[in-house]
Amino acid sequence: MSKAKIRVLLISGRVLGEHYYPLDNERIRRLLESTGRFEVKVTEEFNGCTARTLRGYDLVFVNYDGAATRLRTPEAYDLPYVRWEAETEQVLLEYVRQGGGMYAHHSTLTWADDMPEEFFACWGITRSRRRWEPFMRNGYPGGDNGFDFKFTEENEFTRELPDHIRVVREDLYSNYVLDPDAQVKLLATAYVSSEPWKKNWDKINPRMLKNFGAGDSPVEKPEDLTGLDGEQPMAWINRYGEGRVFACTIGNDYETWNRIPYIVFLLRGIEWAATGEITIDPPDLSGAGRFRPWPYYDNLPDNCKTYRDVSSLYL
Repeated sequence: MSKAKIRVLLISGRVLGEHYYPLDNERIRRLLESTGRFEVKVTEEFNGCTARTLRGYDLVFVNYDGAATRLRTPEAYDLPYVRWEAETEQVLLEYVRQGGGMYAHHSTLTWADDMPEEFFACWGITRSRRRWEPFMRNGYPGGDNGFDFKFTEENEFTRELPDHIRVVREDLYSNYVLDPDAQVKLLATAYVSSEPWKKNWDKINPRMLKNFGAGDSPVEKPEDLTGLDGEQPMAWINRYGEGRVFACTIGNDYETWNRIPYIVFLLRGIEWAATGEITIDPPDLSGAGRFRPWPYYDNLPDNCKTYRDVSSLYL
């Protein structure tokens, strides 16, 4: 007997302009449903959500970073973070506390520090993390060399996967501190070096440096930055009340989404957060399977043939 499909609500609506979320959301839905394991619904307006809204869903996939604009301009970094209504935030937290699953995707984890303390407890990190302090594109400011997303150990999440994934065109976040009092487990790390910052200091946008400092005070020299020259958390799981939470900081670029080890790791983390078990295997690319296009699983129902053909043109 086949397993019942995992029902996922993908919550989005405000994401920084470099992430064109309408297309991202369709790509996420396409990937998850191609496995035959998930059924995905999407909402771009989560305010006003009630407990009844979330009833019947096994997991919420949060692709929302509160950016006030889709514009990819220097001014975008000065715009305020847009929160959900307080009642909506509490509905989401209570959903997880009562046993619902959550996946916090990429820039979701850059939410503003004025969020309720419960969100940090939900994610298993401490409030000492400050938004955007520091993150590096492609491994360093203005660079393109990439970095290694390294799994901490071989386990059910990483079974049959390499011990690391080389990613490029990615954001490399640092300063996430896992809460020692939480039921959190680290799954992946990346090394963050100070050398590229020192080498490229004069190329960094001053508006971004303002966000790296405490309050409104910009960072004035590389030595003022923290979270450098060491391994930093990149992915982890946490228990919050009766619920399970999976968090992963990468997923910025389609280059990453095309990497099979990332896809498998992502799907397993989401499945675990929703059900507490992991059953998803890597896609079978042996024999004629090696010609399968992205997303490599392609287990959509027959009535989705048109969608499959059309989506391959732009996803």
